[in-house]
Amino acid sequence: MTRLIFAFVLITCLSCEKENDNLNKLNIPQTFVFDKSDFVGSIECYDSLLNRIDFNPEFVKNDFLFYDGGIYPYERIDINEDSTTYYFYTLKEITNSDKGYVSIYKDTLDFYITNRYQNGLIFKGVIKGEILRIPSYGCRIQYVSDNNYSYYSSYTEFGYPDLQKIKYDHSDFMTIERIFIQKFDLVYIIQ
Repeated sequence: MTRLIFAFVLITCLSCEKENDNLNKLNIPQTFVFDKSDFVGSIECYDSLLNRIDFNPEFVKNDFLFYDGGIYPYERIDINEDSTTYYFYTLKEITNSDKGYVSIYKDTLDFYITNRYQNGLIFKGVIKGEILRIPSYGCRIQYVSDNNYSYYSSYTEFGYPDLQKIKYDHSDFMTIERIFIQKFDLVYIIQ
């Protein structure tokens, strides 16, 4: 039993050292400054059965990015020595910040937010050299009504698109005709 407890304590200490090593590799504290949105592939189109189809482009890639004047992408992300984070954005010419924390596993950072509106994971990022890349995507859904009138809804999310979930979440009030997806990375430079 003593050997088992000793082994557990040794493994726990080693795993804590590994996480601290990852934090030290980032030279915490760190500041990440937003640089650009980098498109991944071309615009993809899917029919109502989620089959990929060819289409005449109705949109340009920039139609799928986070809209100007919103909170996202954050202009700057600061990570402190204790892994707390501050996410900075400007609304109506006033700089604001949200508070959260980050956890690190190898080269992946999980960013969490803790405020009165949200609490939990908001996005994941991958560090490659001096760059942090946060996978994101824009979605445009074309609905068709009973009188053959087309209606579009749109949104932008962090992460990777799950077509089944998109279809399930957005097929309540009208019939989905097509789904357009454009993937992109938010690119931050480490300063």
